[in-house]
Amino acid sequence: MAYFLAFFILCFGILFTPSISHAETPVFIGVNINKTQQSDIAILRGAEIAVEEINASGGLLGHPVVLNVKDTHDNPARGADNILEFAKEDNLLAILGGTRTPVALAEIPLIQEHKIVYLSPWAAGTSLTQNTYNPNYVFRVSVRDDLANLFLLKSARDLGYKSPCLLLENTSWGRSNQDGFQKASSDLDYPLITTQWFNLGTQNFNDYLDFFQKKECDIILLVAVSPDGWAFIKLMQGSHNSYQKPILSHWGILTGNFQDHMKGVDVNRLDLKFLQTFSFLDQQHRKLTESVIQKYVTRYGDADLSSDIFAPTGTAHSYDLIHFLAAAVKQGQSFNRDEIRKNLEKLSLHNGLVKTYKQPFTPSRHDALVIEDYKLAYFNEKGDIIIEAPQKKGAEK
Repeated sequence: MAYFLAFFILCFGILFTPSISHAETPVFIGVNINKTQQSDIAILRGAEIAVEEINASGGLLGHPVVLNVKDTHDNPARGADNILEFAKEDNLLAILGGTRTPVALAEIPLIQEHKIVYLSPWAAGTSLTQNTYNPNYVFRVSVRDDLANLFLLKSARDLGYKSPCLLLENTSWGRSNQDGFQKASSDLDYPLITTQWFNLGTQNFNDYLDFFQKKECDIILLVAVSPDGWAFIKLMQGSHNSYQKPILSHWGILTGNFQDHMKGVDVNRLDLKFLQTFSFLDQQHRKLTESVIQKYVTRYGDADLSSDIFAPTGTAHSYDLIHFLAAAVKQGQSFNRDEIRKNLEKLSLHNGLVKTYKQPFTPSRHDALVIEDYKLAYFNEKGDIIIEAPQKKGAEK
């Protein structure tokens, strides 16, 4: 009798002992970035704040969301290897990429092979989303090079400059921009005077300045990342340099720690404007913006004010992408990655940090931002990024 009683108690205990619910199993978002670059850290922070909000409201379908971060070191081969490691993870929803187009281009074939949703908050290469894959698993909240090139060249023309010249980094990203600038030049009937290429790591740009001066370039269109962009810009604003011309830059210069460099620059000696889509100092969407600012300064010890938030587009784009992903999961009530892809293409009105999106993506459009979302920005005396609407004026400089 005692045996049967013990057996009954044991079975009853097994039946009713609390266990870890399946609903408590985490779901993962991979984050594939350069952990040492401010711009990539900004991407991570936007994702962290968004995930914190999602988990505070109950997670996704009852599951907590966890970020799994790997380091690319800005190396395409390392980035691709990381994708293979992410693909082995159970409960992987998507991968959030970093800033560098060459790294992302190396990752995309593996993304497509393993049917992983890829969220791009910075890398601007046109072919990342305008690819030949069907279905296409790449979704972006960022600028797109061909549209960025059209925007920058049109801005130079509208500002009254007559002799624009290009300075491009010699990478797949630079070549993507060359194609876009050439098409924009033809579409606008606005000839480019010359195109010059530099290799990554170039620190001496004196010969380039001499060449631009001989060609009588009155504005330089720059495609570079930091520190190369910083080396060129520092030379252009130097007091020893008699050839000081305006620079219109792709936002690639904001990678790395460029913003820190600008805090010590006399901006009155430098005519630098660059492409942006968002600033925490802007006045749009103030309720959501203020909420995210408060969470940012509470969470991170290096920020006390909105002006302390470095590489703001990285944070804002990443934040919006993670919430898009969450909305797609909830809309389809599924963690199946192909279902998530389909539901990302069906999302409707969404109030994001960057803007209110009427429909972020469609089956044929995987870029949530359009050229009307692009803006010119500059650094003020404090090193803050200030959004500025382009103004027509003569190029009297």
